[in-house]
Amino acid sequence: MNKKAFTLIELIIVIATISILAVFAFVAIDPGKRIGEANDSERSVESKNIEKAIEKYAVDNYTLPQAILELDNGIPYMITSAFISDSLYCSEIGENISEVVLGTILEDYLPILPIDPQEEDPNNNGTGYYLIKSYDNVTKVAPCSLYAFPANVPGPPIALSVGAVGVNTVSLGWYIPDDDGGSIIYDYSIQYKESTAGTWEIFNDGENTNTWATVAALAADTLYLFQVAAVNDVGISNYGNIVSQQTEPSGESGGEEG
Repeated sequence: MNKKAFTLIELIIVIATISILAVFAFVAIDPGKRIGEANDSERSVESKNIEKAIEKYAVDNYTLPQAILELDNGIPYMITSAFISDSLYCSEIGENISEVVLGTILEDYLPILPIDPQEEDPNNNGTGYYLIKSYDNVTKVAPCSLYAFPANVPGPPIALSVGAVGVNTVSLGWYIPDDDGGSIIYDYSIQYKESTAGTWEIFNDGENTNTWATVAALAADTLYLFQVAAVNDVGISNYGNIVSQQTEPSGESGGEEG
């Protein structure tokens, strides 16, 4: 009995030793990469924590913090705890950006404002996290620095829907993607076609981050299909849901005549 018990203990010790050595070997192969990946994981978590704190604030107060409400839509802003400068560098954006001072606004939901794990001087450089507000007051937060996660194409826009309809126009609206691919979304691609057509056409509304558009120069009393994709520096997302809408007949009110 004693010999079997001793053999079992030896086996446990051997397995534990191998596991410890495997961990050390994993880190030793490329310690810089492992540290970078760990930092990126922390950045991802902290970005979501800031987003959730803002969402909880909005739910409790029925509005976003005033400092965020005053921001331009679709523009990145460096998060800071106190005023520093109106021009702070964000490497993921690739240029200097303005700041948004959150200070202690979120302290009931986020006691300490997160700081990038490699940011050594947040009082002069900002927290290392930036936010973007959309026209519908949805706020996205992302890190200014990433090590291991290369940028990718964004996810598709969410919940495309139809608004006002005219004789020659159809207004569309949608929500920003859940995932920007790690790179700021700077445009949306809008496609449309007659329901019986085989080829999609691109509606040229210029480059902008508006999450709405009015597709014009359509034929009267015609059924159309519409879809929208998001665009960042890496490329274009998949198109989201397709919606259909028939334009008004000629002579009806609600739109311009062709």
